[in-house]
Amino acid sequence: MDVLSIKFVAKVAGWLLLAVIVFLTLSPASYRPVTKVGHNLEHFLIHVVLGVTFGIGYARQWWLVALGLVGLTAAVEFAQLFVPGRHARLKDLVIDAVAVCLGVAIVWGMDVAARS
Repeated sequence: MDVLSIKFVAKVAGWLLLAVIVFLTLSPASYRPVTKVGHNLEHFLIHVVLGVTFGIGYARQWWLVALGLVGLTAAVEFAQLFVPGRHARLKDLVIDAVAVCLGVAIVWGMDVAARS
């Protein structure tokens, strides 16, 4: 695969993953899959992957990607206040924001290392 194909696949994967996250966050809690890793680690891992996919797809605008993803995670967390049976947690927002920034930073760091 060439670089443009990889970026295209990463963009598509990132937007699809974001759509899944929004759906699972704003749907009834019974729709949310439960894993053995626990709630906080689930949030962290899926948002790191989100940051990595967007970081690869939009590598040149890494700071804007990180800022945008933090804003989106805040908006989705806030939107839970209006969904019966769901609740927004500051702890989840912090975990999600740190994780997307880490994902973007991983890609940025790898890009910087590859250019040196």
